[in-house]
Parts: sequence; C-alpha cells; structure tokens
Amino acid sequence: MFSRAKTWQINIAVFFIISNGVLLGLSFGQVNSAAIFFPAAGMSAALYYIFRKRIAVGLFSGIFLTNLVYRIAVADESLFQSTTLSLLFLLSNIIGVIVFCRVLRVLKYKVETAFSAMHSAKFMLTVLASSAASALIGFLALWIHFNDIDIVSTYFYWMIGDATGIIVFAGLIIYHNYHDEAIFSKRKTAINGVIYTIIYTLFILFLFGDFGNNFLTFGSFQVFIVLMYIIAAFIFSFRMIAVNNVIFLIGINFLHFPSYEGDNLFFEAIFLSLFLIIISSTTSVIRMVILDRQNNYNQIRIAKESLEKIIISTNNFVNVEDRIPQDEQKFDKSYLQNMFEIACEIYPEFDRASCNLINENSVEFVAAVGYNVQELNDMNLPIADFLWDSTS
Repeated sequence: MFSRAKTWQINIAVFFIISNGVLLGLSFGQVNSAAIFFPAAGMSAALYYIFRKRIAVGLFSGIFLTNLVYRIAVADESLFQSTTLSLLFLLSNIIGVIVFCRVLRVLKYKVETAFSAMHSAKFMLTVLASSAASALIGFLALWIHFNDIDIVSTYFYWMIGDATGIIVFAGLIIYHNYHDEAIFSKRKTAINGVIYTIIYTLFILFLFGDFGNNFLTFGSFQVFIVLMYIIAAFIFSFRMIAVNNVIFLIGINFLHFPSYEGDNLFFEAIFLSLFLIIISSTTSVIRMVILDRQNNYNQIRIAKESLEKIIISTNNFVNVEDRIPQDEQKFDKSYLQNMFEIACEIYPEFDRASCNLINENSVEFVAAVGYNVQELNDMNLPIADFLWDSTS
C-alpha cells in the first residue's frame, strides 16, 4: 500500500480515506449521537498500525475537520461546542488507535495467511480493548455537553460502532497491505476488477435504490451479494472485499435508509450491520485459507527446484571426482572453481561470494560472484592483512 509514494502524498490519500470513513459513520443510524457502525475506527486503526507516525497529520486532521464540518453543517450547535466536541472525538479516536496498536504488539499478533483460532481470538480481544477505550472518551464528550443522554446505551452503542468498524475494515486493510498484489501488477486482473466493481455497484444501486417496492428485495437477492463476496475472495483480494464493504455501506446509507418506510429503522440498521460483519469476516477467512494453500504450493515448488539443483550438482561432483588431486600441494585451480560453482548452485541465496587460494605471500582469488576476480587479484592482498570473515 502506497509503497512508492512520498510521505506527503500518503498523508493526502489518508486524509481523504479517513474523511469518507467518518462521513459514512456519521450518516449511519445513530443512537444518542453514537454511530452504531463507524468505519473510520477500523480504517484509522489499520492505517496507523501500518504507517505509524508518518500519517499522523493526514489521519488526525481528517478526523477532526470532517467531524467539525459535519457538526457545523448538520447539528444545531455553536461553533465553540462543535469545535470542542470534534476535538474530544479526535481524542477518542487517538486513544482507540493507540490501544489497538499496543494490544496487538503485546499479544504478538502476526499477520499470517494461515487461519488460526488463537490469532482470531487475539484480534477480537484487541477489538474489544480498543473500542472500549475509545467509547469511554466519546461517551464522556457527549455527557459533558448533553447531560440528558442515557449513559449505558450511549457507551454501549459507541463501543458497538467502533467494534464493528474495526472488525469489518481493520483486518482487511492490514492483510491487504501485507498480502495483496499491487493494483495494476496484472493488467487482466485490473480490468476484471473494474468490471466486477461496476457490476456489484449497479446491483447495490438497484437493490437499495427507490425503484419500486417489488423491483428487488434484500431478502430475495442477498444470496447474490454473498456470491459476489465469494468471487472477491477466490479471484481478487482483501482489497476487493473492502471495496465491496464501502459500496454496501454507501448503498444502505444514502439509498436504503432515506427511502425506508418501516417502523424499525434502528433494527434494520443493526440487521444490515450484522450481515456485513458476517459476510465480510467469512470471506476474509476464505481468502486467508486460499493464500495459505498458495503459499504451501509455492514452498513445495521451491523445495522441488532446490532438490533438482542438488541432484544436478551431485552429478557434477561425481563427474569431476576422478580429478581430485592426491597431493594437496598440487591442488588444481579448475577443480576448486568447479566446487565453487556447485556450492553456488546448492546455496544460491547470497549477493557476493569468493573462492581463494593461499600462496606464500599473498591471496589468490580463483572464482567469485558479485566481484571481478581480476580486480581482486590486482590488489595483491598480503596474507597478514587479509580479513577472512569479510571476504570468504
């Protein structure tokens, strides 16, 4: 992720990513001003876990400014109250991010492709610790400004909102950074990804858009969403699963909820949040299993190639075995070169290596990798000054 970008470019990208995450959360169903699904919690935790302090400016300014602009535009508050709340919400997010990173480090969480119940338990424990700490600051901010709020439900829903955001987005972003290929590394895959995204977006548009009550219903066509997520896991990447999540959230926030005619909008939001958590988590695990099998296959292939090299090297050794000199004083340079080449075939993981003979007053190089043999010999290194560990 952003492997070739400069720090200021990464900060700009993070600013826009986290701003959209905050807006998605603020526009989602809320209880006592606490969003019951807050994507920015997961996005900020994952991005800070990956980039650390490099993105602090873009990350935290995006959270603060988006909250501030939203509250000034939507909430009936004074500028001072909006600014104070936005600063406290920023502090809440900072606490959540720090706890997330620290707990993962303490638990020695490893970003591995193999699915492990132990690592899943560590991640869920981190989610609970981070969301609980963040919700405490957020709840106190609301309690200071609005004394009539329900203390228990506000804290609970704030914690739920942060936890769902972390579960859905944090793991996907972290695994995308460590295990996904670059977006345009394969042209065919990139084109297929664009086509897939267009199809999925159009389906979400028709599913949640106001095209008539019986045009498409979620209950009848949710299997198609499941199918699209499974395709993303098998054919594409963690990145595509995260894109699906964002499109799904945009669809229910800006298409479904405004046109919802039922009496239980809150329970509708809870149901869709649980659906997204389950499908996103399940397909993430599927993607892990697929990558783990691919890694095992690659390791078997590498081991097979290494074994073939060893067999070839052994045959080469047998072919030159009859040339081994009986007298150590008549040790043949060409034989030593052959042995060096065989060793290089068996153990290819190095940048530089050399093979040398000890003469009466100097060292003579007979073969090398990463060095020019003639230049080495032109130095006429005396035995007394020859550093064996740095050149052998």
